[in-house]
Amino acid sequence: MLTVAIAYSLLEVGVYFLFKYGMLRGDIPSFSISNIGGRFWQEIKFGAWHRPHSVFRHKKSCFDVEYHSNGEGMRDPERPRHSRQSRTVMLGDSFVEGWGLPEGKRISDLLEQATGREFLNFGTSGYVGQTHAYLLYKNLVKNFSHDEVLLGILPSNDFSDDDYEANKDKGRYIIFWKGEYPDYQLAYSAGPRNGVALSRYLYGSLREFSYTYNAVKYQF
Repeated sequence: MLTVAIAYSLLEVGVYFLFKYGMLRGDIPSFSISNIGGRFWQEIKFGAWHRPHSVFRHKKSCFDVEYHSNGEGMRDPERPRHSRQSRTVMLGDSFVEGWGLPEGKRISDLLEQATGREFLNFGTSGYVGQTHAYLLYKNLVKNFSHDEVLLGILPSNDFSDDDYEANKDKGRYIIFWKGEYPDYQLAYSAGPRNGVALSRYLYGSLREFSYTYNAVKYQF
């Protein structure tokens, strides 16, 4: 047992230096206990979204950022649902959400700073395409007063994220339009996975404390 522990420790040290000098890529352990059981992203009826009032430290070789969500689950300051001011709502995937960027540096922050107009950020990561944007708008975004909608589209994956046949067996909760015009129906790839499970804590512990695990996960 001692031999195994020593061998694993040496492996961890070696993989750490490979990450440090850019020879490996992937998530970097945050060594944060709070990250293990908590999930910043969750799966609800319209797909991926953030847990309200959550904090998550996202660490990679190229950034180390702490994300915060407000009471509505937006990665944004607290926003009143009703305002007399003109406002823009933004929808999209991780590029709109601000993957790897601190508050104040995301596109919605920069637009708000440049114009003095509120840009409400409803972007989220998690295999989200235009079907997700439609359902997010229908279930949440429309409840916020606004007179403009800005929709971010990433052609390299937004259309494939909406492909039912390509994603139905991946075990993730994704919603698609399925059928032939004009008879489309919503189809679900899997059920939401938000329950407390031992495997979630096991994988969370490895993710937050093991360089070796993150290296293998990134490669495969």
